[in-house]
Amino acid sequence: MSAAILEATARSDFIGVKHDFTEEYNAPSPRNLFAVYRHLDYKVPHHIEHFLAALIRFARRVDGADATTLVDIGCSYGINALMLKHGRPYTSLSETVLDDAIHEENLYQSLRRLGDPVKGVQVIGLDPSVNAIRFCERGSLQDYSFCVNLEVEEIPAQAHEPLGRANFILSSGVYGYISEVTTQKLVLAAADRESLWVCNFVLRPIDYSPTIRVLEALGFATETAPVLFPHRRFSSDTEREATIAFNRRKGINPAPEIATNYLYTRLYISRSRKSAAAFPLAPFWAEEVARHTASTLIPDTAPGR
Repeated sequence: MSAAILEATARSDFIGVKHDFTEEYNAPSPRNLFAVYRHLDYKVPHHIEHFLAALIRFARRVDGADATTLVDIGCSYGINALMLKHGRPYTSLSETVLDDAIHEENLYQSLRRLGDPVKGVQVIGLDPSVNAIRFCERGSLQDYSFCVNLEVEEIPAQAHEPLGRANFILSSGVYGYISEVTTQKLVLAAADRESLWVCNFVLRPIDYSPTIRVLEALGFATETAPVLFPHRRFSSDTEREATIAFNRRKGINPAPEIATNYLYTRLYISRSRKSAAAFPLAPFWAEEVARHTASTLIPDTAPGR
């Protein structure tokens, strides 16, 4: 094991050894990011368009709501909004960006075309990348787009009103760069916590327990999906070695990563204790996991899951 990995595990700094997407996330165009996603077989968008879209519909039914105001933390170039609000399948988005000969100035409109807009979905995008937020704004991909890092900044004044209407908070791969600090600020900004859902896809080596404790103190119950979600292929032998080392250090069986050469995430879902008690998710898991076709899902056998 390399000295860098040993040092990172000693500091519990998994983010410091995983693949760095900073250059792609901060470019004026999403083309390089989509290219890397394709190269690494990035699976998360498939989980969002299938599984999360179904969870949003479930949340609407149990809450008796006819609309969803979704906060997308680390929204990047608005990919989640394009799928969940504008109804564009991820495969189609990737082909538009990478395979169609579309001039950069026309890319915004092309990404929104040919979708099947989802009724009653508003998206509030948050991201520290100026270029990514500018891209979302120019294409009107989201209802609100804010360039902010809530780990070190407060909620912008102009964001308080839309965030007050939020009933669904999502991070689909940014956890570790964000923490319970961001989560707490957004939960406290929501006017109706009884109908608020908080969903985070978290890479297995990352410790989510501080966020669970914060949400518990705010009246939320947290559970996890009964499966592990493939995230993407490892970008290097170093990243693979580091992931396996971090999992073992945490007492997590790294068999899925070793067998498939993919990173895996765990999905954490938090909502009010009242909602969790009245509307168990077991029937939802039984139906949606069985028909999830993005890739092979692995049962999550972690004790105390």
